[in-house]
Amino acid sequence: MAVSGEKASDEAAPEGAATGGAGFGRAEAPALAVRGLTVRAGGRVLVEDVTFAVRPGEVFALLGPNGAGKTTTLRAVLGLIRPAAGEVWLAGRKLWPGRPSALRAVGGLIEAPAVYPYLTGWDHLKHVGRMRGVFDPAALYALAERTGIAPHLSARVATYSLGMRQRLALALALVGRPAVVVLDEPMNGLDPPGMRDFRMFIRELAAEGQAVLFSSHLLAEVEAVADRIGLMAGGRLLWSRSVADVRRAAGRRYRMVLRPPEAGEALLRAAPEVVRLEPVPDAPPGTVWVWLADETKAPALIARLAGAGVEVRAAAPDVPPLQELFFAWTEADGQAYPRGRAER
Repeated sequence: MAVSGEKASDEAAPEGAATGGAGFGRAEAPALAVRGLTVRAGGRVLVEDVTFAVRPGEVFALLGPNGAGKTTTLRAVLGLIRPAAGEVWLAGRKLWPGRPSALRAVGGLIEAPAVYPYLTGWDHLKHVGRMRGVFDPAALYALAERTGIAPHLSARVATYSLGMRQRLALALALVGRPAVVVLDEPMNGLDPPGMRDFRMFIRELAAEGQAVLFSSHLLAEVEAVADRIGLMAGGRLLWSRSVADVRRAAGRRYRMVLRPPEAGEALLRAAPEVVRLEPVPDAPPGTVWVWLADETKAPALIARLAGAGVEVRAAAPDVPPLQELFFAWTEADGQAYPRGRAER
């Protein structure tokens, strides 16, 4: 479903209203501010007390297992669900409670693209442009070129592949250059070149000052494009932090080859500087990943192993992909994040 803000008017929020509270005290006002968001349906709490902000030019990714509340949160930000409690601010205007002019500041793509198969791609762009009050054929065509659908604009959407429909839906979400772009699993249906184009495109949007909020299960793509990530589980946002801070807090991982394996692993498990010890899958016995909270302790640790008669045949720093960190977080319901809970 491609979502574009409706044309309407109401009073702007009081100056600074979108910058108070946790996560909003930065010098630059956020383009998107979510505070205490709670969504209920059928007697169930789908999302509870979610708070975060996305600044202009920032890419923020929501991660979490299925059913964590990611899509529900995005739908509330787009005005598709009325929350039971909390506030959503878009470019300084309150959406919940309030509406409707705030929607002019947001465009989004939620789940499978909802399109009219009997219309052409150009028909879709013209319709959304007129609906948003920004009909400009040259600008619409430029957007089609940026999203890669320009050669197919005259074809009916019924003939589009899943990837082409996804590109069209992205273009529709961006009509009128909204301040906030919300994308739910935007890389579904894209081939490898399409994913590469998406990465470049999202970074271009951020460089131009648009705020991007998205969810994805493709963690390698998240790692390549996101500035910050937030982990959701059970309808709650457990923490949010920059990708760089997440890596630092996770500690440094070293790949070591130990001989004899049993003695080496026993010494490492007892070492206070070792945060975690894991065997390397599909590797010879004695090949382990050693997580250190302080990488400067590695030489002394290796020397201590050697002094105890353990030969360290190899020791090299290894950067774990975000996917491995994600598995550790979700298996521990988000609490595997080292050194306590990350900033909210």
